[in-house]
Amino acid sequence: MKICVLGGFGVIGRAIVEQLLTQTDVAVVAADRHIQPVADVFGDHASRVQALEVDVDRPASLATALADCRLAVSCIGPFYRHGVAVARAILENGCHGVDLCNDAVASSGILALDAVARARGLSYITGMGCSPGLSNLFALRAAAGMDRRTSVHIYMVALLDGQSGRAQMDHLMSLANEDVPLFRNRMLTRVKPFSEPEYENFPHPIGRQRVSQTGHPEVFTLPDYLDVEEVWVKGALLPAWVERILWMTSTTGVSRDEVPRMKIANGLHKLYHLGFATRHRKNMALRVKVTGWKKGTPLSVSISTVDSLARLTALPVTVAAVALMDGEIQTPGVFPPEGCIREDHALLHLARLGLVFHQEERYLL
Repeated sequence: MKICVLGGFGVIGRAIVEQLLTQTDVAVVAADRHIQPVADVFGDHASRVQALEVDVDRPASLATALADCRLAVSCIGPFYRHGVAVARAILENGCHGVDLCNDAVASSGILALDAVARARGLSYITGMGCSPGLSNLFALRAAAGMDRRTSVHIYMVALLDGQSGRAQMDHLMSLANEDVPLFRNRMLTRVKPFSEPEYENFPHPIGRQRVSQTGHPEVFTLPDYLDVEEVWVKGALLPAWVERILWMTSTTGVSRDEVPRMKIANGLHKLYHLGFATRHRKNMALRVKVTGWKKGTPLSVSISTVDSLARLTALPVTVAAVALMDGEIQTPGVFPPEGCIREDHALLHLARLGLVFHQEERYLL
């Protein structure tokens, strides 16, 4: 089987290609707007990699990259701009698909392609990165064994460093300028970005951090699979001055429209990389807390991990790709991770790939 990784030369895309090459025997098409010599990037596995230029705005180039591939992974962001179009192109070119969509509105649009996937007998998993993706699997794991669940609270901290790309900054700018969706009292509602702050503890070296409301797709998908009253995602950016700039540009309204927002995102990205950006081995922390009842006693179960964003994204994608290749997922349609992935098998596979996570249970007496 041949797999196409769209955005395969970016930081996240490269990590995904490397995982696919080391964990499977597939051939990989690394498609990107800016390609590099595969021997320089992928070393000993270069013979199994084909590099192709692709422009997301030119459907013909997407079709060329996807030709002869049975599975495609989309890393092309920001997903609020490209997510639905790329997902449609993957399905219309006859490929199963996995993407990293972390935008709530785009996630809804991709899930709406379910009829397209079913008509072609294809399976597509949207939001299979860190958050969403790993966060969804942690939520299912934490909720297992409870008689009744009341809430799923997802916390994350991203430490921007020398590997942070423009698409990531563009995504963050978009989040700062849109009302945040959350599921509360069994209803979808919205609050202001950066609202409802609180402090949460994360594994070393991230530690205790202030987090606030962030719009991610888990609030749309988890309530369909877990009977809960509340789902929300809170996050933080480090260093804190980056988050303060995002807050100021959003509250003043200067970044409300997409064109100035893109310019600010590009400028902020360049400013950050002038001298502030260093590389950190562990630049992403995730903590998922599920509260509920077990045998009549209130209970809180949390699962946390810390690693590089690239690994916390690439490992879940690899697990999903292997599940699709091995025929473990045969139902056609478009699904979030919790709709088609068995979290017990997936987390065992992730542990074997080196993912370290910690589970804690507390009875709330």
